[in-house]
Amino acid sequence: MSRSRAWRLITVLICLLPGAGGQSGHADTVACDRLLSSQERALARLFESDPGQRRPIRSCDPALTAVARARAVDMATRGYMSHVTPEGDGPNRQVAQAGYALPRFYNQRRNANNVEVITAGDATADEAWRSWLKSRSHRRQVLGLTPFFADQSDYGVGYAENPRSRYTRYWVLITARH
Repeated sequence: MSRSRAWRLITVLICLLPGAGGQSGHADTVACDRLLSSQERALARLFESDPGQRRPIRSCDPALTAVARARAVDMATRGYMSHVTPEGDGPNRQVAQAGYALPRFYNQRRNANNVEVITAGDATADEAWRSWLKSRSHRRQVLGLTPFFADQSDYGVGYAENPRSRYTRYWVLITARH
């Protein structure tokens, strides 16, 4: 399947998700919970409940979840680990292509990333979470430690596993705001 066809399919699926296209909130968080795999649900709970979390509001967004999962699957399938796809598309562009309107002041370059953290090789959500917390830049984002990241109250999580890939397990967290 071509990359553009895959993203069109993801966009169609996002439109069919409960709560897609509307404002994020508790209903979307509940809808997300039904869509998440057990690994993704564990990661979402860590994001929601970490005692260091500074975001006053956290809402799982079905569109961001679909993009996060697609990112994890893409990396696992094609055997790379990067915020930028081999074609040069960054997370900001992929989130926008999925119909989630990012603020205009976010970086508009094709390879831009103001929204995503990734890790690979970690066997569990707990290990992935600890990997992010050990990194100064990732910690700021996942816990909302700066005003820029604290304002990103919508989130999506993704997980993929491919035993034939270099890292086997891929974890993605996307935080954003409209």
